[in-house]
Amino acid sequence: MRLFIALSLFSLSFVCVLVTPAMADGPLPSKGMGSGDWNGKRTRAEELGITFGWMQDVTAQQNVRGGISKGGAANTRITVQANYQFEPLTPLKGSEIQVSAAWNIGGNVNNNVGALLSSTGIYRETAIRLFNLYWGQSLADEQVHFKIGRIQMCNEYAYTELYLSGAISNGYYCNPGGFYLNQPVYAQGVFPIATWGARIKVAPKKQDFEFWLGVYNGSESENLDAASAHGVNFKMNLRESTFVQGSFWYKLNQDPEDEGLPGNYRITGFYDSGSFTRFDNGQTQRRNPGWSLVVDQMLFRERSGPSDQGLFAMANFVHHPKTVISLAPYWASAGLYYKGAIPHRDADMVSFAFYYASLSADTPLDYEFQFRIYYTFQLTRWLIFSPHVHYFKKPGGGQVPSALVFGAFLRMNL
Repeated sequence: MRLFIALSLFSLSFVCVLVTPAMADGPLPSKGMGSGDWNGKRTRAEELGITFGWMQDVTAQQNVRGGISKGGAANTRITVQANYQFEPLTPLKGSEIQVSAAWNIGGNVNNNVGALLSSTGIYRETAIRLFNLYWGQSLADEQVHFKIGRIQMCNEYAYTELYLSGAISNGYYCNPGGFYLNQPVYAQGVFPIATWGARIKVAPKKQDFEFWLGVYNGSESENLDAASAHGVNFKMNLRESTFVQGSFWYKLNQDPEDEGLPGNYRITGFYDSGSFTRFDNGQTQRRNPGWSLVVDQMLFRERSGPSDQGLFAMANFVHHPKTVISLAPYWASAGLYYKGAIPHRDADMVSFAFYYASLSADTPLDYEFQFRIYYTFQLTRWLIFSPHVHYFKKPGGGQVPSALVFGAFLRMNL
């Protein structure tokens, strides 16, 4: 069975290289959406300020060794989204409303692996959920932008879009995995879950830096992730938990005219006023602060001039000083990824990465380590396919044997 899965993934990858075309020059109708322009209806809607889309993600994974048990699971997520820009029809320049919903179906291979962080980033209990629902506003010639409403925290502080890893592992999903282990609010702000909040971004023109500040409802009493809630439990309890997060983001050589290699450097501080259960005596303790550093730097460019093809490195570190209430006080991950490694497949990407979660000394757990390899085929502008391999050492902090997972991920933008 293991050999069959490995050969199947290898064969499919080989077919993708030889048969599918490289990413074509020029966008498909309606900005590259797979379903096209709908006989001009999408273009007409955009003239009225309305844009919409449908994205479907599919993951199939198999644990072939170790963990809790051998076995696999498949899951899919369908997301629909609509955005309305007020400006074409009203004098409200820079105003927008966005609403989205998602339908999750299927199982989770982590039931076989037993890791603290799953090797799939799209699994949620089967249900239809309301997702984002917010009002956004740009000011000062788009140098200031804020949004308020039901906000997905994941995208607010994510890696650069080029690092296309989010849907493949919770260890690298939008933010460093240490956030999800230590801050319950992140479980309520990760695709397709959103929480009440407000965020402001200040990005001065002709400058290489940005400031971000967000305040969010961290109350777990909403239980937004529950299938029965469907994302429409609109309760908010800031007294129970208020989560504050601020970031300074330095963007190196981001202008197309810059000759140097681009990079992104972000330092973030966060604070949760909520209650946490102590590992030593089971009592509750309030307030959990922390900080993180995220780096994404191009190391080599294939050719001179504007190009995103080449070798990149990423690394991040997360620290929560209160070890008695933080499951992973120290978190680190790093990796290399190369865009355009195969000739004539300029949009494809290959990646190698690991994470290491040092677990609290106040628990009987040790650490969790994951190493993963994946290759993303950009089959068209609206379709990607990614076979991948994940190796877990001491999943669950050493409670089960090391595990090896093979899988594949498919994303369609329609």
